[in-house]
This record gives sequence, C-alpha cells and structure tokens, in this order.
Amino acid sequence: MVAGSTDGARGVAVEDDRLRVLMEARRGFGIRLFARLADHYRDKNTRAIQEAGFADYVHAHTQVLFNLEVGGSRVTTIAERARVTAQAIGKQIRDLEAKGYVTRKRDPEDGRAQLISLTERGLEFFEVACGIIERHELEMAEIIGPLEYAVLRERVRVIVQEVDPLGF
Repeated sequence: MVAGSTDGARGVAVEDDRLRVLMEARRGFGIRLFARLADHYRDKNTRAIQEAGFADYVHAHTQVLFNLEVGGSRVTTIAERARVTAQAIGKQIRDLEAKGYVTRKRDPEDGRAQLISLTERGLEFFEVACGIIERHELEMAEIIGPLEYAVLRERVRVIVQEVDPLGF
C-alpha cells in the first residue's frame, strides 16, 4: 500500500502497521543513536563554550578549529578533514579571522599557499573547549561506567578510523 492511498479502512490499518514496525526499528538503529548522542553533546558543548567567554563561537567553527595541525594547516587540508569544500572552509576561516581566533601566514614550503594557525585567543578557546569536552566525556562514563565507556570509545574509534581515515 502506498502512503496516502485510499483503499479503505483495511488499507489504512495495514499501512499504519507497516509504518509502526518501521518507526520502531528506526529507534534501534545504531547510526541514529550515535547521531542523537552527537547532537545532544554538540549543543551542550556549544552552550558551555559560549558561557565560558566565547559568545561569538558557533558549532560550524569546529570545522576549522578542530582540524588544524601544530604549525598551521592549508585551507585544502582543513577542508578535506572537515569533509566540506575549500570555499565553505574559506568562509569559516574569514569569520574566525575577523573574530580573532585564527591568523594566516605564508606557507614556507609553497609561497602561493597560506597556513591557518591559532591566535592566542584561538589557543585559549581550544584549551577551554577541550576541558569542556573532557568533562562531558566523564559524564558519559558515569552513565555506563568508566570501563564500558573506554571500550565503547575504542570500538567507535576503530569504526571511524576505518570509514574516515582523514578524521585522525
């Protein structure tokens, strides 16, 4: 039966039953559970970072800030790691530069390229953000136990490393 068809009461009941089964199955999908957990902590981390003195921070900034290397990173490298276009990353970099989180400098290996690096404010942000994330990871460990959390984290790391090697 196709959604929205009008084959009488029996058809609607079958359609409702099929949808109920699918909706129930959806609740148990691991991918959905991971996404819900990620959404919860993304929002919680963002609020805590803003409350810690970085009111101009938005979650999209993590595409740049959490994909930088020590010594700076090229725009193309940041974009690859963030899995977005160089144009999208360029917009975030300009915003972060205007807010004082990052700076640009010439790449000594290629004068045409630029390296994006943290400023002092960016480093302060990173220290605060890492502390908040660590605190929230401890919360999760308290829910299921430290050993179980360590095992879960390692198993998820293995999966991520397999499906997204640039994420490391």
